[in-house]
Amino acid sequence: MPNNWLTKNNLALFLGVLIGLKFMLLPLLGWQMLKLDQLASKSRQLAKIEQVLVFEDTYRDQARELKASLESASGHFYVDDASAKLVIQRDVEEIFDQGGLNVTNFSWVTDTLDATGSFRVLVATVYFTGTTTSMVEAFWSLAISTRLKNVVEWSQQIKRFSDAPLGGTTGSVTLKFFAIKKDSNITVAKAGQSYE
Repeated sequence: MPNNWLTKNNLALFLGVLIGLKFMLLPLLGWQMLKLDQLASKSRQLAKIEQVLVFEDTYRDQARELKASLESASGHFYVDDASAKLVIQRDVEEIFDQGGLNVTNFSWVTDTLDATGSFRVLVATVYFTGTTTSMVEAFWSLAISTRLKNVVEWSQQIKRFSDAPLGGTTGSVTLKFFAIKKDSNITVAKAGQSYE
């Protein structure tokens, strides 16, 4: 009887214990490992949230500064609405008129949205005539005006000297303008409050 423990009953009991381990204990251990991983993940999330909360006031102040900068910068763009083209044309004609140039033609070349859809790009060609001195004054005023614009193309002919000190000129300039929508969706919020 040296192998007393290898009896049928003992082997059946041993087999039952192994099956119990396989189908009860191992899934339980797997479930516990899954819960531990989830708990670790939630702990990392909590740490990140706590870090954000620690710097909440700083982030809110930075957001306010950014909003103020955006609002300040928006003054350098035209407003994207139904009257944008009319306002731009009126501004350009006024600058040229104050400089002493006659606008002989104003034509819109393109009117598109940028790739992100956040602002409108409008391109117009302005044909003008006047004295060379008036052209310099008008272009200087155009350059220092508060609204952003790019000169895309510029063509002019200077006529022989006449009564004007530098003679007369005719030409055209193609300008690119930018228009953004008035958007009041920029808010800085804290726990359900919004700060405009």
